[in-house]
Amino acid sequence: MVTHDIDEALRLADHVALMNAGRLEQFGTPDELVLSPATPFVERFFGEDARIRRLSGRTVRDLMHDRTPLDGPDVSADASARAALALMLRAGRDTLAVTDAGRVVGRIRLADLGQT
Repeated sequence: MVTHDIDEALRLADHVALMNAGRLEQFGTPDELVLSPATPFVERFFGEDARIRRLSGRTVRDLMHDRTPLDGPDVSADASARAALALMLRAGRDTLAVTDAGRVVGRIRLADLGQT
């Protein structure tokens, strides 16, 4: 698939080929391009908010490590990690309860979101 939408590429692709003036700059997984850019062009291309963009392609279920239930604001296990970050910021919390089918199944911490 060919796209010029960065968020779409990071969310949908297993591998991304980033081209510059007909030359391959880097080929790899979205995480590899965001976390380990091979060239200054790749780093500039994804920009300073690349890690935040990458959260759009990950679900809370993908990143939640702690299965201990928690009271307080909750987020669906199927929500994007970016949505969880936004909710944490709005609520002024660094931890959210994670729900699945209306049942609390664990928690996600701000530190879990930084692992992407």
